Amino acid sequence: MTNSKQLSIKHKEEDEKVETKLFPDIMNIVSIFIPVEQMLFNQAVAIIVALMISWVYKKTYSGIIYSKNFNITLVLVTVVTSVVMMVIGSNLALSLGMVGALSIIRFRSAIKDIRDIGYLFWGMSAGLAAGTGNHLIAVSGTIITGILMFIFQLYLVEQFSYLLIVKGDGFSETELETIFKDFSHKYKLKVKNSDKIGSEMIYEIQIKKKEEHTFVGSLKKIAGVKSINLLSQKGELIG
Repeated sequence: MTNSKQLSIKHKEEDEKVETKLFPDIMNIVSIFIPVEQMLFNQAVAIIVALMISWVYKKTYSGIIYSKNFNITLVLVTVVTSVVMMVIGSNLALSLGMVGALSIIRFRSAIKDIRDIGYLFWGMSAGLAAGTGNHLIAVSGTIITGILMFIFQLYLVEQFSYLLIVKGDGFSETELETIFKDFSHKYKLKVKNSDKIGSEMIYEIQIKKKEEHTFVGSLKKIAGVKSINLLSQKGELIG
């Protein structure tokens, strides 16, 4: 009996050792300590690449109305992502908790330009690289992606988008669109207002670079047109 008890106790201890090796306590996983110097350097790299992404977004934006708030969001996403990666480190418990916390977040505002989604992922990936100490990947990836965006902007986007606001009395859509066809291949009537004083028409239109003033001058020659405003994506008024 004594031998059998000793054997059973021995087997039980061996089983406990195996379970301990196979199933370690998840809460005892210790994250890697990050020195203060390394943490500050990671943050500096994250800020630099975030500002680079922000600058590229502003320079290559080709929509109607440029959103400064979205550009600021790109910087925040990059920097915050790097902080999150440093907090998590190799701690599996924290990473699982972070996934659960982020799963309840919902975006309330719709993204109008699908290209903006790509910029968000760009900022997140740069933040991941900077937060994990892969500085070369963060910087080189940002530079290469930025160069690609400028190439696409220069060679694939030949026209700039504007909002055209025409006010007056006695002019027609046909007269306006006749001039549109000489300067643009893409335009769309967005708003049309008419009252006793006159009428107002708002178009979304794409015009070739450096032809804006000639385009506005041609519209002013139409009889009945009193004022013309051409709003660029940068918030600049022409007319």
